[in-house]
Formats: sequence, structure tokens, C-alpha cells
Amino acid sequence: MIRMVWAPAALSLALLSGCSTPATNLQVKQLHQEVSQLNQQMQHLTTQASALEIQGQLNSHSANCAWLVPQANTPVALQTQLGTLRLTLSPVIAEPVDREPRHGRSTVACPACDGDLGRTGPGDRQTAQQR
Repeated sequence: MIRMVWAPAALSLALLSGCSTPATNLQVKQLHQEVSQLNQQMQHLTTQASALEIQGQLNSHSANCAWLVPQANTPVALQTQLGTLRLTLSPVIAEPVDREPRHGRSTVACPACDGDLGRTGPGDRQTAQQR
């Protein structure tokens, strides 16, 4: 009796396994890539949600200031005498540094050099007192 049931079951299994095509392997590979991308997105969203929770906790205890957590990627509203300020962070893009200014002196005051506008760039280590 067992042989009678086993033989048709084995035959059915052999026929079904023969139905699979090489395209299935490609589909499985694509599915793995999609799952990997979804895992990366989920990890990013989890990090962002944790940072947003921290940012919310910090701001719930702050009346006169606002905390911005970069990973939260969310603006913060700060109530001031002037009204509501909406604060956000944006990426900083590095600009090429001119070691020798073409127009003489810089036009931006630098608090680190005591307001001296004559700095030529990050390679210049002289302080305002040494000049």
C-alpha cells in the first residue's frame, strides 16, 4: 500500500520539479536584491525614527532653544518673540579653498582669528596677535 501511494507522489514531485526553469534562478536573485534594498531602507528608517524620538525628547524639555539631531532629518519649530521659527539642517558642501586670495583680503570675519579678515585659508596658522 505504501508503495502505491509513494510512487505517484514521487512521480508528481519529479514532474513539478521539472517545471522549474532557469528564469526562476534569475527571479530568486532579483528577489534577494529587493529584500536587501528593503532591509537597508528599513535600517535607515529605524535609525531616523530613533533620532526623531531623541530629538522630540530633547525639545520637549527645552523652552528657549531647539535641538536638531541630524539623523532625524526633521525640522523643529521654535517659538520666539518674533514668531515661530522653523529650523532645519542641510548638508554642508565643501568649496575649494584658495590658498592665495585673488582679491586681497577675505570679506568674512572669522571669530577664531579675532575678527581679522586677512586669513588666507586653513593652512594659515598665524593668530591675529602674531600678525
